[in-house]
Amino acid sequence: MTPALRDDLPPHDTLARYAALVEHYPYSVFIKNAEGVYVAVNRRYAASKGMAREQILGRRDQDLHPGELADKYRADDLGVMASGLPASFEELHRGDGRDALVHTVKTPLFDAAGRVVGICGSFWDVDEQQRLERRLRDSEAKLRVIYDKALEGIMLADLAAGRLLMANPACCRMLGYAEEQLLLLAPDQLLAPESLGRLRKLMALLQRGDVAPVQELSFQRADGEVFHADVSPSLVHLAEGPCLLVVLRDVSDKRRALEQLSRSEQQLAEAQALAHQGNWNIDLQTGEASWSDEEYRLFGFAPGSVQPSKALFQQLVHPEDFEQVEAQLAMLLAQGRDGYYHAEFRVQRPDGERILEEVGEVRFDASGKPLRMFGTTLDVTERRRAAQALAESEARFRLQIELAPEAIVVFDLDIGRFVEVNERALRLFGHGRETLLRLSPAELSPAQQPDGRPSDLAAMGWMLQALDGGQPVFEWVHLRADGEPVPCEVRLVRLPASGQRLVRGSITDISERKQAEARLLQLNEELEQRVQQRTAELLRAKQEAERANAAKSEFLSRMSHELRTPLNAILGFGQLMAMQAREPSGDDYVNEILKAGQHLLHLINEVLDLARIESGMFSVQPESVALAPVLQDCLSLLRPQARVRSVRLPGPEDLPQAQVWADPVRLKQVLLNLLSNAIKYNRSQGEVGLRAALLREGSAPRLRLSVCDQGRGLSPEQQARLFVPFERLDADQAAIEGTGIGLAIVKRLVELMEGRVGVDSRPGAGSEFWIELPLAPEPQARPLPALMKGPAPAQPRAGIQQLLCIEDNPANLLLIESIVALRPEVQLLKALEPAQGLALARDRRPALILLDINLPGMDGYQVLAHLRADPLTADLRVVALSANAKPEDVARGRAAGFDDYLTKPLDVGHLLALLDELPSWQSARRE
Repeated sequence: MTPALRDDLPPHDTLARYAALVEHYPYSVFIKNAEGVYVAVNRRYAASKGMAREQILGRRDQDLHPGELADKYRADDLGVMASGLPASFEELHRGDGRDALVHTVKTPLFDAAGRVVGICGSFWDVDEQQRLERRLRDSEAKLRVIYDKALEGIMLADLAAGRLLMANPACCRMLGYAEEQLLLLAPDQLLAPESLGRLRKLMALLQRGDVAPVQELSFQRADGEVFHADVSPSLVHLAEGPCLLVVLRDVSDKRRALEQLSRSEQQLAEAQALAHQGNWNIDLQTGEASWSDEEYRLFGFAPGSVQPSKALFQQLVHPEDFEQVEAQLAMLLAQGRDGYYHAEFRVQRPDGERILEEVGEVRFDASGKPLRMFGTTLDVTERRRAAQALAESEARFRLQIELAPEAIVVFDLDIGRFVEVNERALRLFGHGRETLLRLSPAELSPAQQPDGRPSDLAAMGWMLQALDGGQPVFEWVHLRADGEPVPCEVRLVRLPASGQRLVRGSITDISERKQAEARLLQLNEELEQRVQQRTAELLRAKQEAERANAAKSEFLSRMSHELRTPLNAILGFGQLMAMQAREPSGDDYVNEILKAGQHLLHLINEVLDLARIESGMFSVQPESVALAPVLQDCLSLLRPQARVRSVRLPGPEDLPQAQVWADPVRLKQVLLNLLSNAIKYNRSQGEVGLRAALLREGSAPRLRLSVCDQGRGLSPEQQARLFVPFERLDADQAAIEGTGIGLAIVKRLVELMEGRVGVDSRPGAGSEFWIELPLAPEPQARPLPALMKGPAPAQPRAGIQQLLCIEDNPANLLLIESIVALRPEVQLLKALEPAQGLALARDRRPALILLDINLPGMDGYQVLAHLRADPLTADLRVVALSANAKPEDVARGRAAGFDDYLTKPLDVGHLLALLDELPSWQSARRE
């Protein structure tokens, strides 16, 4: 039992003396009172925690350790104090950023009355002991391998007995003896007579305690042949007494090697001069430095003209670079072991600044003292300039791609996926960048193109044509992430890349052009019907007959003109494209066709909008709309028009930050019309202004937004005719394009959105067109849409999982087969009809069944009923696969007992996730 503490010493003094006694104890020691408060620790304990002693004293285990460890420590303390006996524990100690296995001994402390007043504990790291034992075994094994496999001869001789004790295989081969023969000989029997005197001198040096240098001695092989070897002798003391350890290296070819070395040094000097690469060496003991001839030239000196030194180096190197080199060397020298460093710095030479790259190594002796430093220096000026030029070129290329008006993608045919996409491509396809970079053109397309060709084969054909030097331009249907088809025009060209087959694609969404082409086929009939209907209405409208008839005639004349102009461009450039299909200028013709078609579509839309509004068939969908983003979007669209007319538009800081209650699409249409008019009817070098004012007339607050121009202004008589359909005032004389129905549509749209529209103007003072709309209620937060996740990378699994797909459509079955090929550990079983699928399910019991709903003879629900009714297949995982994608279809499938319900177009990522869960499904079924 631990002796009681003395009555005449306060407990605090006693504990302090205990702490002083164990301060230099080789183990970690601590003392805690009965309440678990640390009252003393030695410096080794504080170091194990990585804390100052003051941070530990006065605290409990709950303050210093994680909860579970602290509870265990406290429970062990209470057990020791309750038993009154020492106890030892193998436990985890956490401190100084790592966990260690320690052996802990805890002893109770008693006062003079024999009461337990605390515990004294000590522990030591047993992890390190175990590691040392493993390292010792490993070291012995490595030494044995080195001894047996060494190319140098190694032998050990007992000096007192005058015989050999050991000789490794290399030594036996070198001397031509078997090991048992060699161990019968004395060391001097192996030497040629002329080397015996030199051996005796080496032994004298060793016996005086000096280090014997490596000596070249002559040895005699078993067959009498004499050869030369470098000898490294050492005197070692073993159980047998003083022994001679000798390492031999056959240097018979040494003289020839020296001659070759001399020639090599000359060649090295010549090669260094050609490569602008020098070498250097510094003795860190004496400070002496040596440079090769090329090293002098790299620093701008003639060979041997200056004495290399640190001061000279500092004088030549740019100050900022010198500090970095010095900091790197200081860190390396502070480590106290051999290491490398790499530095790059600028030097000022008479012929200008150059950039040098230096690679060096520092060598230390066994005590950690630096011995020497050596390395090479290379002139990398031109390389760095080329790299900078390349980086700038790549940055320009990246900027051009990102600012391109069309979607840009770069496809690598060797890896079968995109390697570069711009922001417009992300918006076009609706995928995130990481997802898009994992896909191929075929995965972004329907199974077949409109011409009937499979998308994968057609895409590969176009790319191979581009690789052969062609620049194909073709139409293609892509699929967005939501499955919506997008007609596009694609231009391909091969990118020059060493060792890579890269094809650059420029993709333009031509949905509007396709819609315009379809609408143009119906335009003549619709216009004829509209003319007939309008003529009949004008005949019945007596009060405004003359004015309306004139307006109709003017509208039809203008419409005919406006339609014929873009049609002429379409037909004219279309013929040129047919005649010159292989000329590069074809791109410009296509742009002209697109421009004319869009203009014609705009005119048609305005006529149709007005007709729908007047017929009462037009409706709006009001919601809370932020005004500033809509205005910013409109201004971005109109900036090219403003630049042509030298008109300044408002900046982002001028946009009102308000929420209005309106249909966002129709509000944008209204604002585009008002802003476009403010540009067209402005003066040269004029300015378009925006003003917003809050109106609190009545019960509901409203916002008035004004669009101001600095044009000629309007008279009261002109203002009265502004919002009448087909009324253009004096725009014809001013050669301003338009139809005269834009403001009429603006008025009707604003009124449909429960707003008002008006104008304030006078001749010579510009015009202010304003609209008033209700303010929106307080916005409510909406949940963010879930992001579509791409297929997760496959996780390694043991064993082959079987997937049965029952699908009667060969194309769909081919798609499933292509997807399953991404998971080599999944084996696909295919069935084209239900009976075959049921038979395979009973025989193979696959991990997962993909079951099509629409099957011949027996639909998916009937197949599922058979599977669930059969004991052999009742517990199999069955997932529905169907083009019926309405919520009620999905609900019906889950209610019928499907484990999951996949809809077409198939979400590849979802299916791959199901495949990756196959082992967990099987485990769940077994449980």
